[in-house]
Amino acid sequence: MFDVFDRVANRFYSVKERNDLLIGTNLSSIRILKEGNGITKTELLELLESKSAYYDGHVEGIVLKLSNYKNTDAKNKTSNRTIFKDRAKLVRADFLQQIEEQWTKQKFTKNQLQNYF
Repeated sequence: MFDVFDRVANRFYSVKERNDLLIGTNLSSIRILKEGNGITKTELLELLESKSAYYDGHVEGIVLKLSNYKNTDAKNKTSNRTIFKDRAKLVRADFLQQIEEQWTKQKFTKNQLQNYF
């Protein structure tokens, strides 16, 4: 699983919230290459050289997700919660060059998912 969007709250789940949702299911999340605070341009370029988990070659790209930790106070009960803030995607130049037609101009193909719940 890549992302989970909460239509009621009108926001994406944080990585922690998404992973917590997957506990006890047969679904798995995408591979996390790095977690932590701050990343340099050199580190980003090195991550783009990572081997793909899905085929013999490099990753197509990487997704950066920014989350904040927020204290919520519900009637004087404080809890820490991870809140999704923003994301960006970096795609390898050689992957882009292999795309012949932009995805919005391609024939629509509906994904089929098995009901796991």
